[in-house]
Amino acid sequence: MTTSWNRGLSPENFYRLARPGMIAHVRSYGVMGRLIRWALTHWQERECRAHGWPEEEVWGNHDGLVCHGCDVGEAAPGGVSITPVETYIKQMRRGEIQVRLFEPIPPNITHMMQAQDNLLRYYIGSPYDYLAFGRLLYKSLVMDWSDIKPTTWLERWKKRFGDHAAGMKWANWCTEVCAESYLSFHPFLNLWGTANPTPMTTEQVAGIIKSDKVVTLREVTCA
Repeated sequence: MTTSWNRGLSPENFYRLARPGMIAHVRSYGVMGRLIRWALTHWQERECRAHGWPEEEVWGNHDGLVCHGCDVGEAAPGGVSITPVETYIKQMRRGEIQVRLFEPIPPNITHMMQAQDNLLRYYIGSPYDYLAFGRLLYKSLVMDWSDIKPTTWLERWKKRFGDHAAGMKWANWCTEVCAESYLSFHPFLNLWGTANPTPMTTEQVAGIIKSDKVVTLREVTCA
């Protein structure tokens, strides 16, 4: 397995480079973060095998949208809310998280500000998709069911479940909030190119890990 390793931005460079509408792509080191990365990596490995590519590890497990003052709007347990930048900086300095920044290709300040405004206007306070964790972990184990050619009732049920999206429309998880904030204005921007996007999708459309998706994000670095 290959790993697209990046230690993320320093706290100082996060302050310097972050601006409204950017995607804060997070790698956290708690139990849940590790489980999500394991599930997403299993998913990515399957896609790589299907295309004959080297298997790759997913780097991050969470996405948020940068807002005014470098605060981050994000879907997390408890609902969609604004996390102060100071919280992110403390966690980065303690080694609890690493953060990378992405922006649309090409970057458009008007679109990025509109996405921020949409998150603040329409999504703050909306419920978090708690059930997505269980569905994502389960699907990572049974996703090969989507490839079977059913001949029995059990195989038909397996394929139906394997093809079903991990998320639900009544609530959002982290990447969905970012994606829908860009989809909520006209002309809308479908930067992730799929329903129920995940942090793995973010890395795919940023060209960090291989996929057949169009590259629509680029990483903001110190260079």
